[in-house]
Amino acid sequence: DLYALPGGIPRDAAKLWINATLGKGSPVDKWSADSLRALPMLHDHHARAVMAAALARYPFLADPWRVAEGFRNIADPRRVLIHLLMGVESDVLLDTLQALRVEGVLGLPMHDGIIVPASAEGRACELLRQAGEAVAGVGLRLKVDRPT
Repeated sequence: DLYALPGGIPRDAAKLWINATLGKGSPVDKWSADSLRALPMLHDHHARAVMAAALARYPFLADPWRVAEGFRNIADPRRVLIHLLMGVESDVLLDTLQALRVEGVLGLPMHDGIIVPASAEGRACELLRQAGEAVAGVGLRLKVDRPT
């Protein structure tokens, strides 16, 4: 689990900190008022404590903007980072949707997933993993939600 941090940090706090840090382009050292309202448990898990645990596991998050340094000619890499990451996610989904289409399977994109017929579930997962490797050089862990 990417959000499993040392020190008993709850997963929700870890996920919020990591996503906020990537969105900001630099480490979050204070929870926003909106975050505190949405997740009152954050009052018991200060952002600096979560930051220390996250940086112990992921030292690159001390300067995540460095990933976008090559785009400095466009804008501050801290602002570009989240757009770069969204572009990578979009490319993975688009490659997968196109591969499904070639095979005659309709896939419908969502925020961070794809809706496919149950009969195509396995193939869609396989294609998503292949696209993750090809586009981003990462092995994707997938979660499949099925209708209840």
